[in-house]
Parts: sequence; structure tokens; C-alpha cells
Amino acid sequence: DAEMIEGWAYYMRTVQASAFPIFCRRRKPEGKPQGEEQILLDQDAMSRTLPYLSVTLCKISPCHSMLAYTMDTTNTERYTGVVKDVESGKELCVIEDVVSLEFATDGRTILYTKPDENRRPSMVFRRSIIRQAGAAD
Repeated sequence: DAEMIEGWAYYMRTVQASAFPIFCRRRKPEGKPQGEEQILLDQDAMSRTLPYLSVTLCKISPCHSMLAYTMDTTNTERYTGVVKDVESGKELCVIEDVVSLEFATDGRTILYTKPDENRRPSMVFRRSIIRQAGAAD
């Protein structure tokens, strides 16, 4: 089932013979035909170039223009946080060794936790996300 957020339907789907989901969205303005599918994160395609992949978290920014996710590519449960522009696909921010992350309400800041020596969330940090000039918020 899709999760409706401010006129967008967010959902995951899979392709046959793949264990990895694809995170997508469609514009669904009230009373109008739905828009074309936009792939936000294709874990199936990513898995073809990596020896291991586990994506544990996907978050959309308040302005719907950025996606934040965490991924483990080494099977060590050490996650990298990534923020990307959903239109261009460009990575805007990469943060190594995170436990979790969340967009601040301003849509321009990412909040994230770092683990302690026992791999438990320990400290919260924030980072401004720099977007290309002219990018809409």
C-alpha cells in the first residue's frame, strides 16, 4: 500500500526474481489523474554492483526533493547515511558510520546519530545539506 504525503504516493515494489525492493513515488493530486512513477531508490540495480546490500531506512525530506537512506555494503552492520537529490539522483551528503538519520523541519538539515563502542546510538549531530543553485525547495 502507498503512503500518501502531501499529494505524493510513496511505495515500494519489487521485480520478479529479485529480493531487493524499489522505492518509488507518484504524484496524486486530489481529483486529478495520477502522475508517472518516479524511482527514488532502486535497490535491485544497486545490488548488482555491490557484494552486499542492506538498506534499513528511507526518509523523504519535508519539501519532497531529497531522499535520505542508510545502507550497509559490507555485512558488518556499519551503515553509511546518504542524502540525494531525487530529481538529479546526485548524492548531496554522505555520512559514514551512522545509526539513524532524519530531516529537520527546515528541509535543509539532516540530523543523525553516531554509535558508541557497543554500536548503540550515542550522540546526535546535524549537517547542512548544500543543494545546487536553482534547485527548488
